[in-house]
Amino acid sequence: STYPTIASISPLSGVSTAPVSFTLTGTKLPTGSTVTLKLAGQADIVATNVVSSGGNTTLDATFDLTGAAAGNWYLVVIAPNGKIATQPAGFTITP
Repeated sequence: STYPTIASISPLSGVSTAPVSFTLTGTKLPTGSTVTLKLAGQADIVATNVVSSGGNTTLDATFDLTGAAAGNWYLVVIAPNGKIATQPAGFTITP
């Protein structure tokens, strides 16, 4: 399969008052991948400073959660080839 996969993200949550750096592991996560948090009715939160390592098995990046709505957000990875992996309730934002 040419689709990326999400195995885990650490940490699993962050507070809505600050940026959070995270490590996402899986497969087919090359340089140029985008990582986004999505929640119905809210603006997407797109990760910045995304760096791929470990033979395309790890993405390190930062979400700016400042002012974000609390809840269980979808975690979405889009590979450079346009293939998408989605993990429902993949990341939790707390007040």
